[in-house]
Formats: sequence, C-alpha cells, structure tokens
Amino acid sequence: QHDNAITFSSTTFTCAAGGVPTAIFNPTDGTTDMSISTDITITFDEAVRNTDNSDITDSNVDALITLKKTNSSGAAIAFDATINDANTVITIIPTEDFASNQVVYAAIASVEDVTNNTTTASSVIFTTTANLAPAVTDIPDQTILEGGSFSTIALDNYVSDIATEDALI
Repeated sequence: QHDNAITFSSTTFTCAAGGVPTAIFNPTDGTTDMSISTDITITFDEAVRNTDNSDITDSNVDALITLKKTNSSGAAIAFDATINDANTVITIIPTEDFASNQVVYAAIASVEDVTNNTTTASSVIFTTTANLAPAVTDIPDQTILEGGSFSTIALDNYVSDIATEDALI
C-alpha cells in the first residue's frame, strides 16, 4: 500500500479532419451512355481551397479543371465551372453539348482542406450515348382514293441521324 493519491483532472480535445479530402466525380470513371448534355460534378467530403491557401471561387475554379476529348492528350473542350458556397461541389458545364458517342476526359488539379491536407490530381473518363433519335422530315403527303394504293417512297431521302452514317440507317 502506497499513499500516492492522484488528483482528478480532465481535458477536452478536438480531432483534426480525418485526412485528405475525397473527390467523387459524377459521372464516375468508365460510365457509358451519358447524355450529350451532361454536366460534370466533383463533390468533396469537406471544404477545399487552392494549395496556396486561397479560396476557390467561380472566377478561378476553371484553372483547376481539364476537360478534353478522348484522354489527357485530346483536344480541349470549352467549359465554365462553378463552386458552391460551401466549397464542396464543383460543377463543370460544357459550353456545347458533347458529340454522340464522345469519350470525355475530366480532371481536377490538387486542392487542399483547411488543415493543408492536399489531394492528388484525379480524373475520370466517360462516354456519351450513341443512341440519338433519327430525324424524319419532309415526307410528302399522299391522297389515296378508295381502292388505290400508296406511292412508294425511299425513306433514305427523309430520315437522317447525325450519329450514324446513312449507309447504316
């Protein structure tokens, strides 16, 4: 027996954020049959900022984004990007619809959270749909008398599909 009494004490502490922010792309990597008018979102599990500690704003977010045809070496696709007020969701809005069956590469440069946990650059590749409805135009009217028959027409002259060669329609 020892008389080494310990005085009761307590403390409160707060844990820092759980590490590097996680980016979730929509559409996800490898997705197919996306609408040609798809916007791309990148959602983070916590607020992010530029790696120089400055805020990401609608004015500077475009500099973090790469949007190209096919892959990272492809032709640039014009876009505008925005970030929400909480600095957790970036929306990439292409200035024109993607082409049918277009392979799209989207990437974001490194960003960080308020405790300087820096992400690595990340990217996705997805493909738009190839199934656009054909356009049918200018089929001539026909008047058929009782007992008569329709005149034959060649639909190739009236059906078009911007995504499919005429020979394959």
